[in-house]
Amino acid sequence: MQILKTQLFRYILAGLLICSTGQLFSQEGEFPQRPQPPRMVNDFAGMIDQAQRQKLEQKLVQFNRQTSTQIAVVTMNDIHGYAISDYAVRLAEKWGIGQKGKDNGILILVNPTNNKVFIATGYGLEGAVPDATANRIVDQEIIPSFKKGNFYQGLDQATNVLISLTQGEYSAQD
Repeated sequence: MQILKTQLFRYILAGLLICSTGQLFSQEGEFPQRPQPPRMVNDFAGMIDQAQRQKLEQKLVQFNRQTSTQIAVVTMNDIHGYAISDYAVRLAEKWGIGQKGKDNGILILVNPTNNKVFIATGYGLEGAVPDATANRIVDQEIIPSFKKGNFYQGLDQATNVLISLTQGEYSAQD
């Protein structure tokens, strides 16, 4: 009888390990690999045209070079059932947005399928862009432009505000 209980326990334990490992792998697959070479603008949902992507990319790369602060924009149609805030934070961590040790990255995540936008701010920039400010940028800069179909304008205005708020927080030499 004791042998049966031990074997049953082992089967249950093995089943739990297999299930948890499967969940780990499925979660990993829900987050895309950062494109190589890395880009600041990753429009997986196809919301803006190539010229607009390049213009926004150039602005954000230049800001990164001047300040070491990284502002990334990602658009995705599928965030796999996650709350957009959770997905944004996890994606920013997975991609390593911001400088290691400074945590000076910001991710603007747009999920057009669910009409959701979230700005995830690294801990190193929370003084300059606290959650309330990030929410205001979404509500006042991004959403009004998106409602008019001006996706580039909303992202451009939001990044302009973020740049003005974070300018001087870090320098390229830090």
